[in-house]
Amino acid sequence: MIRTLIATSMTALLAYGSAIAETTAITGAKAWTGTDAGTIENATIIIVDDRISAIGAGIRVPNNATIIEADGKWVTPGIIAAFTRTGIVEVGAEDTTNDTSAAASPFSASLLASDGFNPASAVLPVTRLEGVTQVVVAPSHATSMIAGQGFIADTSGEVNSISNPAAFMLIDLGEGGAGYAGGSRPAAWATFRAAVRDARSFPEAYADGETGDVLNRLDAQAFAPASRGNQLIVVEAARASDLRKIIELKREQPKLNIAILGAD
Repeated sequence: MIRTLIATSMTALLAYGSAIAETTAITGAKAWTGTDAGTIENATIIIVDDRISAIGAGIRVPNNATIIEADGKWVTPGIIAAFTRTGIVEVGAEDTTNDTSAAASPFSASLLASDGFNPASAVLPVTRLEGVTQVVVAPSHATSMIAGQGFIADTSGEVNSISNPAAFMLIDLGEGGAGYAGGSRPAAWATFRAAVRDARSFPEAYADGETGDVLNRLDAQAFAPASRGNQLIVVEAARASDLRKIIELKREQPKLNIAILGAD
């Protein structure tokens, strides 16, 4: 029910979005603020030049405002889809609309999922109608435990909707990563440690045309920020022993910026 109400409220907002001149007032809303104010019943929300300028009960509506009556429906901040492939795939089985992975590519860490983002994707309006205003989009693994780099975008459909084209590096250190690395978890961890060494040695170790143990020149350059803690590393793992290994890694190398995906 809540999901339906959120979707209804967001639909109303989006329908009026293109018609907003300067000031809009949403009245009679059940507003979840996402702040210490919590949920406000019978709230009025004043929007000036596409930005919220006031929210609360009993707020005076400006004379020049376009009024949207919420009739007690929920109004919330935009929902963020924290892990999705929205905008890089339309039909999974149709290769011409699927840019999630590249099985034949010699690259891994340097693959930017944002290069395949389609802001005109038919999936985005549907996602937006559900109240999702931002998406964190991740690539898929193909032949490497290092899938590449994910990005953050809004669901406006605008050409400039990507806010961070290289938000994180996605790596599998669970069962999937074991398979990509050669068939075992020891192989996955050896590959990961070698990749970190390769990236940290860039560009010096690559100066004479040499390559790293597991990363080519372009991938080492791309993985360098993450290896030094300057980019988030999202690690896929679920088994308890894998989670302990990742926690141990963080203790050994505290500069690494790590988030665990799954962890179930």
